Amino acid sequence: MSTIAELNDTFRRTGSGGTVIVTSGIAALPPETQGRILVKVASFDAFTENNDPYGAHDFGSFDFGEQSIFWKIDYYD
Repeated sequence: MSTIAELNDTFRRTGSGGTVIVTSGIAALPPETQGRILVKVASFDAFTENNDPYGAHDFGSFDFGEQSIFWKIDYYD
């Protein structure tokens, strides 16, 4: 696993080492729903060659109720 994938996994799982920013759509949801979505992001591990071609673990998506949730990690040095 690459260093960037390890950094992204750590941030995604713990929130440590970065800043979480959510869209206005997610921010408008009740806090309990936001929390459930963040837990799903933190536990996401369905990386494949198709959705993670560079092995960076920096993007994912999942269904949440009737909605598709997309998340992205941008790393700035």
